[in-house]
Amino acid sequence: MTRGTHCEVLNKAGIATEPSDTRPISILPAIMKIVERVVQAQLIAYLEDNCLLSDCQHGYRKFRSTETALHVITDLALHAMDNGEISILVLLDLSKCFDVVPHDKLLEKLSLYGITTKWFRDYLADHAQQVQVRCADGRMLLSDKKSNVIGVYQGGALSCILYMLFANDLSLHVPDGVSVVQYADDTQLIVTGRKCDLPQLVARMEHALDMLYQWFCFNRMKLNSKKTQMLVLGTPSMLRNVPPVTLTFNGDVIPDSGVVKNLGVQLDRHLNFEAQIDNMSHKCAGILIALSHARHVIPRPVLKGITEALVLSIVRYCMSVYGSCTSTQLHRVQKTINFCARVVTGKRRCDHISGAISSLGWITAEQLVAYHTLCAVERTMKSGHPDFLLKTFGQRAHQRHDHNTRRADSFTLPAIRVEAGRRRLCYRGVSLLNDSGIEPGTLSFRADARLFAGSL
Repeated sequence: MTRGTHCEVLNKAGIATEPSDTRPISILPAIMKIVERVVQAQLIAYLEDNCLLSDCQHGYRKFRSTETALHVITDLALHAMDNGEISILVLLDLSKCFDVVPHDKLLEKLSLYGITTKWFRDYLADHAQQVQVRCADGRMLLSDKKSNVIGVYQGGALSCILYMLFANDLSLHVPDGVSVVQYADDTQLIVTGRKCDLPQLVARMEHALDMLYQWFCFNRMKLNSKKTQMLVLGTPSMLRNVPPVTLTFNGDVIPDSGVVKNLGVQLDRHLNFEAQIDNMSHKCAGILIALSHARHVIPRPVLKGITEALVLSIVRYCMSVYGSCTSTQLHRVQKTINFCARVVTGKRRCDHISGAISSLGWITAEQLVAYHTLCAVERTMKSGHPDFLLKTFGQRAHQRHDHNTRRADSFTLPAIRVEAGRRRLCYRGVSLLNDSGIEPGTLSFRADARLFAGSL
């Protein structure tokens, strides 16, 4: 899709039956990748040093990730539950957003941020694309070249940062009382309030959606209202007598989904993460069963590495987020880790497994949660990003009063009303940090956090 490149079409999921089920990827020459990386580094440094990027954006930025985006969403919802409030979360679905970015508006926005547009104008101009398909008899058919005058080209190093700049002002077009969280093109809105004010919450969210729809239309982008999802969040007692909630958006009715997949994590209405652990356990079990059949021909050190790469990486993904689940759900995570250890060591189901886990250098699910939670808190304190999470953390005790107490260096915890408040990162994470006695920002923090978690 760029000069001198080829375009490969990949399936988004499953078997592609329609053109919309595919995603074009630019296959770039090596020299083009090097040039893009140089420009990307300069562009990001300029934007970050001058604080030009929205704090709502978590995608492809240092000290931010899907994990920080999910922490913001869950903290807003858990804080609302602690205050006796419910939340409405909406996940917007954009159609081919990277492929339809208008070049004239992108260049205009680059200029507004003080970026010289000459290089980018040349970079975006005179692109062509071709599509190659394989016939049933094995022959390859290549289409004619077609000029491509819109879009940032997926597969390049600049595509994500250019789209982020294009959508950087999106959060400014949302009314007060509605929070926005973005990860590249994934956009989420959340509004909180009393259950008795549910009609007003629905009206506020619908107003925010209408304003965003105008923004997308003005910027020549398509918001897919039919694939947009909505989830009502609250404690079981709060949602017990809540009537079915629907949103009306662009002529379509959006029902309460009950469970949504958000940045790779399944969120349910009570944030118990039961659906997430169901999905994770099922996915890991399939991989482990396949590995168990082949473990006799794979050397044990190699099998351990494969298991850590293919299975434990799934378990550890956003563990500081879903680790706030109940002990019952955490026990199910431990069973997956036990299964991993049995596959690698050859232990039977009736054999004790704790010794095998220790011999592999692994730690338990509870200890993993503690380690990842400590790292998430320390990373936010050290970097100062994202600002939303940092503001939820309390000051040290000696900064709030002059009393010389034993816990003068400890961080203060927020006041809580119900159990949901204890599940916030600013409570459970900071509590762990106080108990560990480890100083944030030290070079040995991760090693010390691992030792502390292993002692729990």
